[in-house]
This record gives sequence, structure tokens and C-alpha cells, in this order.
Amino acid sequence: MALIVNTFKANLNPVEFTLPYVDYPSWEESTSAKAKDYPGQITCRYAVKEQSQGAGPDKARMVFLGHDPPSDVLNGVFDVSLQWRIGTLLIEIALEEHFRQRGFRIERTRFQVFALRPVTDSGSSAVELATGISFDAKHPFKDEPNDFAVTFNWEVRAQFRASLAEKSMAQAAIGMPVLYRPQGQATGKLAPFENRYLGKVRDIDRGYAVVICRDDSEPQRVPLADLRLEATPAVIKQFEQSSQSRLGPSGVLRRIQQLKHSYTSENRRNVNAFRDRLEEIRSVLGVAGTSPNQIVLPLATSQEGSVSISKQPSEAAMGGLW
Repeated sequence: MALIVNTFKANLNPVEFTLPYVDYPSWEESTSAKAKDYPGQITCRYAVKEQSQGAGPDKARMVFLGHDPPSDVLNGVFDVSLQWRIGTLLIEIALEEHFRQRGFRIERTRFQVFALRPVTDSGSSAVELATGISFDAKHPFKDEPNDFAVTFNWEVRAQFRASLAEKSMAQAAIGMPVLYRPQGQATGKLAPFENRYLGKVRDIDRGYAVVICRDDSEPQRVPLADLRLEATPAVIKQFEQSSQSRLGPSGVLRRIQQLKHSYTSENRRNVNAFRDRLEEIRSVLGVAGTSPNQIVLPLATSQEGSVSISKQPSEAAMGGLW
């Protein structure tokens, strides 16, 4: 019996790329240089050891993957079957550019990339909804060094339209979880939390919120304009009850369940939810005029190339690989 999974095969052409790079004596120095000298560059970093170093410490190599790399650096040939992390990043960057050009909002985290676009009817003036996909590229099999795969998930995202600078939001915020979405550049201790869950609000004080951070560090004073309530089902329901005096089932939560295909439009549990989500993924991947079986995208890097991604989900047999 074969199981259909939400992973799609992918291949790069070519498999060797001439890319600019810089070597650093240590990982710490490469981290500092990336933040100071190349803050806007898309890079891949990994440890390298030269034979002459013997048992000495590893160096750090920073490879530049974007369209506009720095010109005052070395160039080298990189085989993605050996440096597979370069291959997975090239695939993700190509997908990012593809969805950005189609009007999706792109969000990158440490583990995956989100491509989202707004839903016109959210069922609430306070909450906005967006649908789309998340994806991350993988190099799944050592014995198939030139084969890659992309895992896609159907996503439904809810977020409050207004920040805590809005009076009704600030009034509902005490004890509530919040996301850190700074108006400007995220800096200092809060930078790792950008666009992510920060913690719970303990107090509101003259334009700032005192937040107990999730990492159990000391409380942080954060401008209200940089915080939004985390739109979990519990928070949405409590906000509707306290701020909008709404009782009974939540229209927003019902709409979210429908967009996730957990329920049908008749509010019945959807027994074909996984199949319907796969169809949504394939629909989002579709491009007019392309093959019904695969999508071919140009690479968004300094060297010409392409990535082909199957539009047919992979099958996993019991005891097999696919």
C-alpha cells in the first residue's frame, strides 16, 4: 500500500555552480562579518578544514547565493551533490522569487519559508486571514546525491490587523501572548524574535508593554506599536467576547476551519481534508502554460540555472523510500 505525502521531487540544472565566497578564520568572525559587511546578502555558511591545518580549528566559508553578490571576493565551483545545503537554499530562493512576483507576502524563518496572500472575507473587522503555503527544500537520500525534494504545507494564517497601539488591543493585552513585529529594524536582544512569538504581556505603561519573554530572560519594555496579539483560537475567542461583546460560536474560527479544509462549507467535518490541501498546494504551484506534471523556475542567483519541481506528490510504500 502506498502513502501519498506532501513532498515533491526537485532537481537542479546544472549541479555545479560558480559562486563567490569568502573564508574566515572562525565561525564567530563570519557571523560578525555577515551582520556588519553583508547584512542584505543571501548566504550559505559551513565549516571547512584544510589539509595543512591538521587537527586545527575549522574555518568558516560564506558562499553568496543572491543575484547581486559582492564583487571583491573569490569565486569557486560548488557541487550541490556534495554541498547539498547550497542546493536546498537555491531551490528555496527560486521559489521565494516566484511567489513574490505573483504577489505573495514572503516570510522566512529558520526552518521554512511562508508564501501568503490575504483572504478578502475573514468574517471579522479585527482579524485578517491569509492563505498560502510553507515550504522547505531537503536533500533526502545520500545514495541519490543529485535528487532533492520540497515539502509543502497548506497554511492558513490569522493575525490581528492593529497593534497594541490601538486602545482596544492594549486593553485586551494583559496576560495575553504577543508577536514581535517591529516597525523598523529589529536590534539587540529582541532581534531573534522578529515576526515570532515573544511572550506574555504583564503590564502596559505609557506607550510600552512589559513582556515576560518566552526564554525566561528579564522582562522587556517594548513599544506598543511593535506588538500584536497572537491570533490563537483562544485569544480570538476571548477578544471577541471581551471587546466586541460577542457570544456563541466565533465566525472567524469557523472561517479558519473552512479554509484549512477541516470542515466543509456546510460545517461538517471534511473526511478528505488531506487530499483537498494537496490540491490547494498544486493549484498554488501551477503556472499558466507550464507542464501539468512539473514546474520549472529560473534560479535567482548570479549564475544561470533552473529548478524543476514535480507537481505530483511523492508516494511512500511500506518499507520503501518513496
